[in-house]
Amino acid sequence: MTPNAEIACALRAAATAAVERGAEMVIGYQRAADGLLRPAVLDDPGQVERLDWDQTCAQNLANLLRRFCERKVAVVANGCTGRSIAILLVETQLRRERLEIIGVPCRGTIDAHKVERAFGPFAMVSPTNGGLRIRTRAGEKELPLEDALHESCRSCRHPESPIADIRVEGEARPPAGDPLGERIRAWEEKPAAERLAYFRHQMEKCIRCYACRQACPMCYCETCFVDVNSPRWLGTAPTFTDNAIWNTTRVYHLAGRCSECGACDRACPQGVDLMFLVGKMNREVRALYGSEAGLTVDDKPAFTTFRPDDPDFFWGTEGHAKADKQPGSAR
Repeated sequence: MTPNAEIACALRAAATAAVERGAEMVIGYQRAADGLLRPAVLDDPGQVERLDWDQTCAQNLANLLRRFCERKVAVVANGCTGRSIAILLVETQLRRERLEIIGVPCRGTIDAHKVERAFGPFAMVSPTNGGLRIRTRAGEKELPLEDALHESCRSCRHPESPIADIRVEGEARPPAGDPLGERIRAWEEKPAAERLAYFRHQMEKCIRCYACRQACPMCYCETCFVDVNSPRWLGTAPTFTDNAIWNTTRVYHLAGRCSECGACDRACPQGVDLMFLVGKMNREVRALYGSEAGLTVDDKPAFTTFRPDDPDFFWGTEGHAKADKQPGSAR
């Protein structure tokens, strides 16, 4: 039995046990026609056998939980989903007693956009031992798993859920450096004109479909500022200025709250480098405040707390000098 099959088997057993303990539904993944695993909301105990697990479990299941907050739910949680659940618990968007969290070790998830860029439209993806088998119009192709991993997985430091009622045993992907951080640091070394040119290029790709907002577990405002008519914050046309306002405002709203799951990046149909934007903000918050979202349900988000030793570089020249010494500082 492969590692994925062992995890899937243990996952079904854990979900069955959760139902026996009173869970009214199970949220996990089941196989779709294209071979990828997609989110599944199972409200019949007989459907638990549909649950599966492999490196195509890409969507963050925490994004579904607020819809069922009045029911007791068993949810499958890797590192990203578990951290997002922890953040939502801290922000009182979920109730812990209504959750049965099944922790699953994550070995990284694929980026379907990478697969499509490499081989064009595909009809089926099948994970193999250390790779992927892709069925295309030109026949079957092989792709090493490392070449298909999403950027969020390459820089992931927390592959397992920080909270769980039951944990499925298995091997998680070990932390392997921070390629995203390296890319951000290289960008920071560029002249201001080059940095602006890169940002402008990304913003000009955006069509403001708001798929990033819909995919993000942290974007749960009942009314988003872009939907307000009076006052109207943004125009309807996707101009550079309005696109920049939308994307930077969203990133600021996520400051100290983002689990860096990559859901926004995966959802974007235009390939806007959203991982770069959220990754830059995450590293700023971590460097300045020593805060990383979703690692515990006891710590409040960085921007809802105050400590006397917090950096105060925005108050004056003395503070600016302190900020210059901060690793990863924006200055």
